[in-house]
Amino acid sequence: MFTPNGRLEIRTGQIPHGQGHVTTLSQVAASTLGLTLDAVDVVFGDTATIPYSLAGTGASRAAALAGGAVLRATRTLRTRLLQAAAARAGRRPGELDVIAGNVVAVRDGRVLGGLADLVAHCADSPEGRLLLDVTEVFDSEETGWAEATHCCWVEVDPDLGTVAVRRYMIVADSGRIIDPAIADGQLRGGAVQGIATVLQERSGYAADGRQLSTGLTEYLLPTTLTAPPIEVVHLESRRPGDVPFRGLGEGGAVLAPSAVVSAVEDALAHLGIRITERYLPPWRVLELLAAHQNPTAVQEYR
Repeated sequence: MFTPNGRLEIRTGQIPHGQGHVTTLSQVAASTLGLTLDAVDVVFGDTATIPYSLAGTGASRAAALAGGAVLRATRTLRTRLLQAAAARAGRRPGELDVIAGNVVAVRDGRVLGGLADLVAHCADSPEGRLLLDVTEVFDSEETGWAEATHCCWVEVDPDLGTVAVRRYMIVADSGRIIDPAIADGQLRGGAVQGIATVLQERSGYAADGRQLSTGLTEYLLPTTLTAPPIEVVHLESRRPGDVPFRGLGEGGAVLAPSAVVSAVEDALAHLGIRITERYLPPWRVLELLAAHQNPTAVQEYR
């Protein structure tokens, strides 16, 4: 919706916690309406004005779903504004455009007035205020889910049992990318999380049910020192519908564990070792190597 002072306000049930939702949704709206990015406000977490959201974020609810709703809502809003501008200027809507916050003539680019002035004019009447407020619901069945392929190269130290990720590549069907830095961050961040579930993170329990991972000295989180360089290649396949965005977070996190485990198994394949588990800290790799050397021996490296 447009406020009377000419600012665009997006009200969303998305609750960001580091994924760049405010930037992403602002970019979708600004590019569709011909506004500068600083003319858009994103409001979230206000239960007095925003519908309740059960999931908040996750499962492609940000760029794909919320982005799709914002895209459609701002398209409708753009059509209404151009119709109002055309009626005010005595022209047809197809003869006008909105560029950098101004209503301009398509033929010669002449500025006919500021968008803020047009919004203020519409806000003077009840009918005009209705034009400025658009609500859009975007169905999840209409969007594209994350799709990607992960390739991982590792080096296993047979004496220490450590696994070093030497190279990591993601090829992702990313749909139309809204913000390249945020898109790459989602893929890389998700992949690092997935790698860590194999090599670092574990919520362990003793036989009596006691939690063993009581602090960050036992539950090891990935850092910039442990995360490998991650190469990202983006693809965009054609898909039906008018919303070209895809979710990317799942494409980072879901595939990484399988890629890492498969790479470790491939590194040990010449020894005939098969791996049917996901958690591979050094002590577990040493156990697998010891079991291969002496199948009847029982050795504990924990």
